[in-house]
Amino acid sequence: YSVETANLVMSALKKAEADAKKLAAQQAAAAKKAEAEAKKQAAAEAAAAASQQAANEKEPYTADELKALTPTSEIDMARVPEPFRPVIENMTRDYKELQSGYTKTAQELADIKKTPEPDQRYFDDLKKDGVFKDYLANPAKVLSDINAEIANLETVVASEDGVEEFRKARRQIAYWNGIKDEFGFKRTEIVEKRRDSEAAETRLTAELGSDAATLIEHAKSLGFTKHDFMTRPELRAGIKSLYLAAHPGKGKEIKPNPQKTTKPSGNAGDGGGRTDDEILMDDKTTTEERHRIWNKRQNTS
Repeated sequence: YSVETANLVMSALKKAEADAKKLAAQQAAAAKKAEAEAKKQAAAEAAAAASQQAANEKEPYTADELKALTPTSEIDMARVPEPFRPVIENMTRDYKELQSGYTKTAQELADIKKTPEPDQRYFDDLKKDGVFKDYLANPAKVLSDINAEIANLETVVASEDGVEEFRKARRQIAYWNGIKDEFGFKRTEIVEKRRDSEAAETRLTAELGSDAATLIEHAKSLGFTKHDFMTRPELRAGIKSLYLAAHPGKGKEIKPNPQKTTKPSGNAGDGGGRTDDEILMDDKTTTEERHRIWNKRQNTS
C-alpha cells in the first residue's frame, strides 16, 4: 500500500475505536440511569407502604374533634372511627352535591332581572318635590305655612283690591288647597307602602328565621336589592342555596322563627274634634276617611 492509503486505513480504525468507546459509555450511562430509577421506584413504594402503615396506626379523632369537623375540613378518613364513617361520608357527599348545583343556581340568579332601588323622588318638579320631603319630615309645620298663606290670601276682597286681584287670590287659594290634598294623598301611599314593607319583613322573619337579614345582605353582595329579595320567592330560594353553598354548616341556623304580630288598636278615621288637616296627618286614618275629606274640600272649592 502507499503511504496515503495506509494513513486512511489508520484514520478509519481510530474513528471506529472512538465510536465504540462512545457507544460503550452511553450504554453504561443508560444502565446507571435505569438502576437509579429502579432504586427511586423502590424507595417510593417503600415510602407508600410506610405511609399506609402509619395511617393504619394513626390515633382516631376524639369526640370533640369529630364534632368540629365540617364539609370543608381536611378529613383524614383513616382517623375516623368505623361507627362514624357513614355519617362523615354522608356529610361530605351532601356538600359535594350542594357545590355541584352552585354554578347552575348562580346562572339562574344572573338571568333574573335586577330591579333598581325605589326612586326617592316623588314629583318631577324639583321645588315641589323638596317641599313635599319637608312635609314628610314635619307635616304640621308645612301645613301651618300653607294655611298661613291661605289665610293671607283670604284677606283680599274685590271691593278694595279689585276684581282681578280677588280672582287671582281665589285661584291661589284653590292651588294651595289642592297641594294640601295632593301631599296628603301621596303621604298616604307612602305610609301604606311602609306598612306593606313592614308586613313583608315580618313574613320573611317567619319564613327564614333570624338569618333573614344575613340573606338580604348576601343578596345585595350579588347585585340584587332588598326589594328584589323581599318580593321574589324564587330569588330568595336561589340566594339561600348560594349562601349555604358558600357557608357550609349554616343550614341549621337558617330555620323558621315565627313571630306574633299585633294589630293596631284605635278607631282610625275618628275625627274626635280634630281639624281635617290633623286627621289627614294621622297615619291611622283610613283611605275612605281621607277621600271623604278631599271630596268635601273639592265641593267647597
